[in-house]
Amino acid sequence: MESLHLSFQSVVDVDLFKGINLSPLVNLSHMFYADDAVFVGQWCDDNINTLVHVLECFFRASGLRINMCKSKIMGVNVKDDKIKAAALKLECRILNTPFTYLGTKVGGNMSRVQAWTEIVDKVKSRLSKWKIKSLSIGGRLTLLKSVLGSILIFHMSIFKIPLTVLRSLESIRCKFFNGHELKSSKSSWVKWNSV
Repeated sequence: MESLHLSFQSVVDVDLFKGINLSPLVNLSHMFYADDAVFVGQWCDDNINTLVHVLECFFRASGLRINMCKSKIMGVNVKDDKIKAAALKLECRILNTPFTYLGTKVGGNMSRVQAWTEIVDKVKSRLSKWKIKSLSIGGRLTLLKSVLGSILIFHMSIFKIPLTVLRSLESIRCKFFNGHELKSSKSSWVKWNSV
């Protein structure tokens, strides 16, 4: 991936691929995470041709071929026929929004409660796999901190969570902590008693 980054950066440096200018000092053209690569640029035939050539050169130099069957292309404010033509040229599929990338939704309206349904269900399914009655209160607390902490903090660091979703997650947390079985249907509300 480092050699692909260096190759692509040299192409960007000589203006053969035009990225997106985020500011006078920042030009976004590509991002790599582990074995994932994302190329971001202005929509034009030159950029698509350059991308095809760079990937072919990378294959010839390293013997590593990008799996284009798993790759997708997306155009923002680009006509469908142009996206289809580019997908044919790259021999990849078309990406539509919303989609999930690195575990989080992209392109969805996360201020809506429905957008969080998948995440709430994920929390429920993780907690429901544990036998609540066999765990001590300390065990349940530790599990809640690890499951709710890891799943929710990740998403809440990116998106503002609706209050209704927070209340639903708190209900799930209380039920699990108090030793009640979690059901796959919508969780019921918990009434708090003031002390």
